[in-house]
Amino acid sequence: MKEWFSFVFSKQFVKHILIMLAIFILLILATFYWMRIYTNHGEYITLNNLNELSLSQAVDVLEEKGLHYKIIDSSSFNPQFLPEAILQQDPAANSKVKKGRTIYLWINAKTPPFKAIPCLMGQGTLEEAFERLPQIGFKVGEITYVPMEENNEGNPILSLSIAGEKIECGAKAQYGTVIDLEVGEKAGANMVKVPILLGKTLREAEFLMNNELNFGTILYDKQGLIDSSSAVIYKQLPSYKNEPIRIGSTIDVWLTQDLPEDVAQELEALKNDTTSNN
Repeated sequence: MKEWFSFVFSKQFVKHILIMLAIFILLILATFYWMRIYTNHGEYITLNNLNELSLSQAVDVLEEKGLHYKIIDSSSFNPQFLPEAILQQDPAANSKVKKGRTIYLWINAKTPPFKAIPCLMGQGTLEEAFERLPQIGFKVGEITYVPMEENNEGNPILSLSIAGEKIECGAKAQYGTVIDLEVGEKAGANMVKVPILLGKTLREAEFLMNNELNFGTILYDKQGLIDSSSAVIYKQLPSYKNEPIRIGSTIDVWLTQDLPEDVAQELEALKNDTTSNN
C-alpha cells in the first residue's frame, strides 16, 4: 500500500498525468477550431429577394454567394409574372443563411398550361360563365344573343367558341384563351327604348338613362362654351328614333352652351305631338 501511494504521488506519474491532460485539452481545442472552420461559425449571408427574377438571374445571384438551389415546382402559372420567373423561395428574402445552403425555388411555367373548358352548353347560364371561366383562367369574349321565345328567364349558354371554332365538351385550351359565348335570350328581354336626351344637361341625361344605359363618347362644342355643367345635348347617337337597344349599351352625346334652333324646333314638335296624343 505504501508503495502504491509512493507511485501515485511520484514525479514521474504526475508528469504523465499532466501530459495526458494537456493532450486531451489540445484535442478538444483542435476539435472546436475545426468545427468552427467547417461550419463557418458566425458567418452568415443575407439572402436576396429572388421573386420576379428569371431563373438564370436567380442562379447567378445564388452562385455568386456560394449558395445552391433546387427547383421544387415549375408547373404553376401566374400571368402576372414572366415565363420562368421566380414565384416563391425558401428561405424567404433577407433571411440569414450559411454559405453552401440550398435554396428552394418555385418558378413560373415556361408556357401557359392547358386547362379543361367547363361544359356549360345547355347546362349553364351567362352568369355562371362570367363566374367560372375567369376562375379557371379563361377570358369571356364576344357575347352573341339568340332570341328564344320559350326562354322564360336567364340567358342559357347555347355554344362556346374560340376564334370562330365551336368547342365540344371535354376540350382544353391554353390559360388566358378568349372564349366567345352564344347565349339564349327571351325575345325583347334586356332591351330598353332610347331616351330623348336632346336639350338635357349631362346630369339630367344620366337621370333619364336610369342606370340602364351608359355614356359613350362625350364631345363639347368649344365655341361659345361658358359652363360645361350647364351645357345641353344637341345630338345623340343612337337617336331616340332608333330601335330599342340592349341594357348596358352606350350613347354618344354632343353638347353646346345654347341649343341650336333646329333642335329646339324638333323638341317643340315632339312636345306638341305628346300633348295632342294625350
